[in-house]
Amino acid sequence: AVVSTQSGHYGRGFGAECLAAGSSVLNHESESDELRPLARHITKVMESVRTKLREQCLRDVACYPEELVDTLRWFDYNWAEFEFSYVSRMCPVKSTEELYQQHITTILFSETTAEALKERVITE
Repeated sequence: AVVSTQSGHYGRGFGAECLAAGSSVLNHESESDELRPLARHITKVMESVRTKLREQCLRDVACYPEELVDTLRWFDYNWAEFEFSYVSRMCPVKSTEELYQQHITTILFSETTAEALKERVITE
């Protein structure tokens, strides 16, 4: 099965479950194959978190034991790893140097525009 690319945290959660089940992201079949093991892992992590949260809700919704907090931290770490892997495979990701050059270009453009306005070379 092929699924379209998902956006947002909930979309990629669903996307992880689809990838884990064997689906591929439309026009990204090889990237989907690369992500599949991580998608299976994050799906297991999500299921563990869901179970622990459900159990805690049945006990005391006002209390968050250290074990639950640790589980949420573990999930956060694994989710961030999946998010980064997903985005870096599905979208072009700029290097640090490319981002720096873009930043410098933006600053130079801004300074040039400010100077041109000051010298009345251009008007607002």
